[in-house]
Formats: sequence, structure tokens, C-alpha cells
Amino acid sequence: MEKTSRKHILFLSRWYPHRYDPMFGLFVERHARAAAIHNDVSVIYVHADASISKPFFEAHHEKHFREIKYYYPVGNGIARLRSPWRFFRAMKQAFKKLESFDRQPDVIHVNILTRMGAFAWWLKRTRNIPYVITEHWSRYQPQHNNFNGFFRKWLTKRVVKNAAVVSTVSDDLRQAMESHGLTNDNYKVIPNVVDVDFFHPDKEKKESDKTIFIHLSCMEERSKNMSGILKAVKALASKRDDFILYMVGEGIDLAATIRKAEDAGLKDKVVFFTGLKEGEQLLKLMQRADAMLLFSRYENLPVVILEAFACGMPVISSDVGGISEHLNNERGILVKPLDEQALTEAMGKMIESKDDYNSKSIRQYATDHFSMEVIGNQFDKMYSEAISRK
Repeated sequence: MEKTSRKHILFLSRWYPHRYDPMFGLFVERHARAAAIHNDVSVIYVHADASISKPFFEAHHEKHFREIKYYYPVGNGIARLRSPWRFFRAMKQAFKKLESFDRQPDVIHVNILTRMGAFAWWLKRTRNIPYVITEHWSRYQPQHNNFNGFFRKWLTKRVVKNAAVVSTVSDDLRQAMESHGLTNDNYKVIPNVVDVDFFHPDKEKKESDKTIFIHLSCMEERSKNMSGILKAVKALASKRDDFILYMVGEGIDLAATIRKAEDAGLKDKVVFFTGLKEGEQLLKLMQRADAMLLFSRYENLPVVILEAFACGMPVISSDVGGISEHLNNERGILVKPLDEQALTEAMGKMIESKDDYNSKSIRQYATDHFSMEVIGNQFDKMYSEAISRK
């Protein structure tokens, strides 16, 4: 990267799109690209790969934005016991590769604790580079209950305490982290980002004789509760036939969800499964829909809700995580989690009142709160603060 007055920010993330899954941690890449509006951004991602015997790099470079992905073998038997050491060695190799390309980072931006944070803490102690944290993970919430283990908690507390700034994508997540003793005197809430130039309403949208709902997720039952959606849809379909639902995505529980839809007599009649859709194909589906539908058991701030807002679309969602911080009566309907009857009623209400929502106002909210420029500005201020606290 060219040497300018722009700060050099190093993103370290446990989750990031890679050669085997281009959707994995996509929200982190979007954050990194937002940060690159005002700064030079490098991303390091390391991936333990059981299918390879030798490590290798993938590097990608654009103006003000660089990605370094390092794939290293997992090993078998006793070698797996050395997993933390192999990870740390892989991170050192990737950082060495970065140094061959560019100057030392001014700030390290950690995404998804804890290992990446431990490496950033080590760099702070050995290189005097300050680090900030953005956490996305819902593991701290009581519904998820996946933040455990004495050593993990001990290390995470110290990583969080030594960060210059800790940002979370919702205030609900901040509270959940603090409830576990993850204290820092400089917490901030910086939400996820959406490309409002790409996601936008269709100015020539054709009216349909049926209301179109869309559900977009990783099709993982434990969190996304697709079975609850199907039960609510079946109940509504027994009363009216003026709606359909597109279920978009793929994941570990997709096949089971399709079978449930078939057993309920919904598949290809009321519920249509599209598989994974990206880019223009996804945009066209979003633009055709009248409302986004989520019924998760736990969340933080799903990017799909922000994308729906950018398309001027109202949202029906369970009231979990930080969703209520942005979803109100002007932008959709909140229902109690696991209350399938409430979801059925909300869908019926949406069918009757969808034209009452102000699409321009919903989109403007997305532009004002989640656009690349807005989030990029917030990150730039956070980096300056981290440097000043150094």
C-alpha cells in the first residue's frame, strides 16, 4: 500500500470469508471495507485445514485494502493437542508476510474473541501497537450460553481490559459481555454495515396478488428457528391464501427444514426454498418481497435486517438481542421469541398493513445509521482515540 497520512489498520478476525465458504464472517469483511474509506486496511485470516499437508498463502490487494489468508494443516492424533501453538505460529507467519508488504500497523482491530485478541495483546506488549475490539458473537447471551471454561474466561477478561476501545454491534451485546465481567472503561456501540448503494428498492416494483415474505439465514435451527416459522406459516395458511414465503440460504438444517415443509404440505405451495443467493440474484429477491421475516431464538444485530431496511422493506422479527434497538413500529413488528401464535398474527397484520409503511423513511434510516460512510467515520474516530490513548 502506498504510504500516506492514512492510518494503517490491521484487521484480525476469527471469522472471515475464505476459499471454502465465501459467506463466513462476511459482515467482518464489510466492516473492514468501511474502515478502508479513511484508512489503509490489511486483513489477516488464518484457517486450520484438515485436507492439506503444507501451509500456503492467498493474498489479495486493492487500493487501501489488502487481504492475507493463511491455510495451515491441522495435524492428526497428538498433533491436535498442539492446536493453540499451531494457531499462534500461523499468526506469526501471516504477520511476517504482512510486514514484507507494508509498514507496521498503527492500530490492530480484533474481531471475534478470544484467540485473535490474545495475539493482539501479545503484539501490544512486544510492538507497542494498540488494539481495539469489535465483538459480534452471541455466545455471551444467556440464551446461547456458550461462554465457559476457566482459562477462556480468564484470558478474555484480560484481553478486553487491555484494549483501547471495545465496540459491540448492539448495546444488548455490550451488557451481556459486561455481565460476564468483561470490563473496559471505553465501550462503544458501532452496528453492522450495509451497502446502501447496492441494496435499494426497485423503483419499478410490480405489484403481486399475494404478499411476499422473505426469510434469509444460514438455515441453522438452533438459532434461526425455521421450524417455528413453518408452524406459524401453516397456521396462517389454514385461514388465508394470499401470501407466500421465500426461504433463502443453505446450511446444516436446510434438508430437515425442507422435509418439515413437505410434511406440512407447504413446500412449493406456500413456502419456496431458493438455496443460497448472492449478488444481483439476492437483490432481485429482496426487491420483490414485501416484508422480511425472522423468528430467531437469539441474535445480535442481523445484517439481513439492515439489508431489508436499505431496500425500504419492513421486518417482522422476534424481540431478541439488539434487534429492538432499531426495529420499531415504523419499521416493522416485534414479537415475543418462541411465540408462534404471535408470529402468525404479526404476519396477518403485515399482509393487511404493508402499504402503510413508509419505504423511503425505512431506507433513510438505513442510510443514516448503517451505511459504509457512517460506519467508516465511526471506526476512524475509534482508531484515532486508540492512538491517543497509546
